[in-house]
Amino acid sequence: MKYLMTRERRDEMPYVVDITADLNDDDGSGEIWALLDEARDPSQIEIGALVVAGREHAAAMCEVTGIESAPTRGTLVILRVLPGLVEDYRRAASRALTS
Repeated sequence: MKYLMTRERRDEMPYVVDITADLNDDDGSGEIWALLDEARDPSQIEIGALVVAGREHAAAMCEVTGIESAPTRGTLVILRVLPGLVEDYRRAASRALTS
């Protein structure tokens, strides 16, 4: 599954990501992984948390489904990519907060 956007769409919406991840690097289970030390604020990364993962111009909403120690790599964060765009979640949260 690819999560790339058109150039026009990427230029419109830079994101501040919670954790850097390669959104196209599916591990075969439908999940991706990232390194905890690449999180903007590692204390926010916990199982069940919703995070913005990816890169500034290619990001997705993800759920943290696992955190595992990997002796040679540090701490791995397992992420499930959620459907839709980050902007969809932003609009939904905005509606909920103003209702």
